[in-house]
Amino acid sequence: MMKLAWFIGSSYALHSGDALHISFCLISDIKEMILKDKEFYDSCIKIQKDFENEGFENLNAFYTKISFAQGIPEKII
Repeated sequence: MMKLAWFIGSSYALHSGDALHISFCLISDIKEMILKDKEFYDSCIKIQKDFENEGFENLNAFYTKISFAQGIPEKII
């Protein structure tokens, strides 16, 4: 979840809390959320569609480009 949140925060310009929230929902296959924030909602819908269409290909490409990122989240955890 940490790697996914890092990717989402970087790729979709979201704050870390929002990125963690969305990554948890994606991993847990949560399809419905109650949100007040329209911008966050729009981001959630876009990210959800991207992952439905492309799966984790973008996530893998993100970590391949950033070689120093390999293994950092595991060390933090």
